Amino acid sequence: MQRQSEQELIDEAYENLPQKIRIGYMTWAIEVSESADSSVNKEFGHMNQLSQKIRLRPDQTPQSLANTFIHECLHAIHWVYGLWRGDPDEEQFANQTANGLCALFQDNPEFETWFLKYNRLSD
Repeated sequence: MQRQSEQELIDEAYENLPQKIRIGYMTWAIEVSESADSSVNKEFGHMNQLSQKIRLRPDQTPQSLANTFIHECLHAIHWVYGLWRGDPDEEQFANQTANGLCALFQDNPEFETWFLKYNRLSD
């Protein structure tokens, strides 16, 4: 079995992104695009609460993309659940929590399987 090239993995990661995600009562569109100032600000992603869009920069590795996606979802969680207060520590919280969650899932694949199986609401 031939291993995928790095570019094939990157392409696959972007192709398999969900087109939307639900956080609380809101549905967020997922877009891959470079914002006008992302290369200047070194932004990997952006959450826009007014348009309900999460934008992800198109040139990331799969690990960076996964981390950025979680990071932007954490910003959306803050917004939807009323935790957003313009606090500068919110960016630090999103960074540290996204890093920790990525490490948890990456280092413990059996946890992800278990969590997804047993953390669903019953019908």
